[in-house]
Amino acid sequence: MKTFAIVGAAALGLLIATPVLAADLAVPAAAPAAAAPAPAASWTGAYVGIQGGYVWGSAPSPDQGWEVDPTGGLIGAFAGYNYDLGGVVIGAEVGGNWDFATGSVVTNPLGGTETFKADQNWDASLVGRIGVPVADSFLLYGLAGGSITQVSGAYDENPPPNDPTVSTTVGGWTVGAGAEYKLTDMFSVRGEYRYASYGNADLTCSFCGHTSVNLSTNAATIGLLAHW
Repeated sequence: MKTFAIVGAAALGLLIATPVLAADLAVPAAAPAAAAPAPAASWTGAYVGIQGGYVWGSAPSPDQGWEVDPTGGLIGAFAGYNYDLGGVVIGAEVGGNWDFATGSVVTNPLGGTETFKADQNWDASLVGRIGVPVADSFLLYGLAGGSITQVSGAYDENPPPNDPTVSTTVGGWTVGAGAEYKLTDMFSVRGEYRYASYGNADLTCSFCGHTSVNLSTNAATIGLLAHW
């Protein structure tokens, strides 16, 4: 009888210990994996755009000693390609504008009125760009490159006759900066400033003395871009 009691007590102890031991040896369930962060939006790709704005310039004449300052509106278009290196965006852009900048200066008020009028008719450029993304939708950038423009000028005489208009195309350089904001994955808007210097444009006519102007311009534009 004593033996049966000992065996029964041992069996009861084993039954009690088995669930505890099983709980201690159980392999804990793996924690759920954290969700991977969404990749940052990329600026890599081609784009085209249209823009409008205002241009103001300075055109002193080293030959005549006076200065004419053409100012006015502009409309234009551009196309380019960006490559996102991760933290830095590089690219290139080509563009052109129709410029409606005009200016005049009274050059000879004695013995009648003589006025020299100068216009900036169009400009085109090829620039390199480098930018820094701010968050996913905002890009700050700078640019530099080459630019060309057409300038025309003429003396208006009072009394007439007026001298013929002379036009010439001159090359130079341009620098600038801008900010671009993505409205969607496909469309964005930007604001930009550029300075350009073109050197001397010869506007000497057949009936007047040698006349050149040393043109430099400032332009502020707002543009709408499509990306793909």
